[in-house]
Amino acid sequence: MAVEVRDVLRAHGEEFLATHALTAQQRRAYDDMLSCRTSDLGGHVDRCEGCGHELISYNSCRNRHCPKCQAIRRERWVAREGCDLLDVGYYHVVFTVPHEFACLFWRNQREMYNLLFRCAWATVTAFAADPRWLGAKTGAVAVPHTWGRKLQYHPHVHMVVPSGGLTDRGSWRRTGSKFFAPVKSMSKVFRAKMLEGVRALAPTLDLGGSASHLADGGALGALVSELFERPWVVYCKRPFADARCVLSYLGRYTHRVAISNARIKSLAGGVVAFEYRDTRDGRVRECRFAPASSCAVCSCMCCPRGSARCATTASWRVGASASGWRSAAGSPPRPSPRRRPAGTSC
Repeated sequence: MAVEVRDVLRAHGEEFLATHALTAQQRRAYDDMLSCRTSDLGGHVDRCEGCGHELISYNSCRNRHCPKCQAIRRERWVAREGCDLLDVGYYHVVFTVPHEFACLFWRNQREMYNLLFRCAWATVTAFAADPRWLGAKTGAVAVPHTWGRKLQYHPHVHMVVPSGGLTDRGSWRRTGSKFFAPVKSMSKVFRAKMLEGVRALAPTLDLGGSASHLADGGALGALVSELFERPWVVYCKRPFADARCVLSYLGRYTHRVAISNARIKSLAGGVVAFEYRDTRDGRVRECRFAPASSCAVCSCMCCPRGSARCATTASWRVGASASGWRSAAGSPPRPSPRRRPAGTSC
């Protein structure tokens, strides 16, 4: 029998709540997932006019953290974002911070996530403006991601960047390489910007809890100096085939919880087993965790030290949108106008 996130909550939810304090949003997600598609939320009856057969369908909770309630919103988001994408190739760029900064991100999420986005965008614009790589102004759609394949806390940002940009004369210029820019050079620039930002934020950062080891005099400065000597990871893929691939890819990140029901393989003896794909060899492997000591709210299950606070996903659009491109020789084709889904706007 298939195991769902709701089954984990039912089996170990009370035990978890006894030792973890939830925010109002987390408690609502917890209650909604337990009630999703049950009689608690009501429903409707479908009746066949021919044979009279009746089928009862219960209502969905529509909570963004529920693994059953994302498909419709994802399709609406994809349709809305299609109004601003160009008919050109795109690059997939990922900016990752060292795991030593995970405690800083956890204790200072607003400040550190904002810093991560600013530094990633500043790195992209710096290399786009360089005549050796593009020499033009570009844009991007950026999506934060706060967990890894094993559901560990792993903050990083995905950026989808068009394979070209606007010059000062308003003409479209395409990149001349398979990749947006050399990843080693981008990682050095990104590292310098992030560490400079951490130094500037140091007096205002919360260094309690899991980051208490950095509160000692000079500990944070020593960590910054140490990380400056290490190589950082910036990843870049070949351009996507077309805009539809971009939308499909982004939709999986903006409207997806950390773990889907399909990935859960078993729930036995207080241990949940789920599958993940190993990035080193591409093989599907199995991972296990004890839900009573992890965060099951928002389907995250990856919180350090059993904390009940979960990270979520959102999306940001930076740079010029499709409506901002001026008509000029060599400029990319404009996307065809589409009727927006009801209740949505760009």
